[in-house]
Amino acid sequence: MLHRAPGRPDPTEVHLVAWRDHFVGMWTYDELGRRTREADLRLLEDDRLFLRRYVERRYASPEQPDLAPDA
Repeated sequence: MLHRAPGRPDPTEVHLVAWRDHFVGMWTYDELGRRTREADLRLLEDDRLFLRRYVERRYASPEQPDLAPDA
């Protein structure tokens, strides 16, 4: 699922849902189209979601590329 903002070419968020695989993923993007947050969640047998991985990136300048190692 893509979430978009008016006048913005890149999505603000992307949600990936694969219930058969017990997976939910989420990415958020800044105004330059760089990934700022990622989450990997798994559906447990009791219908709770388990957060397996969470990453947050803060870019120091507009010149830093998407997924820069120092972000």
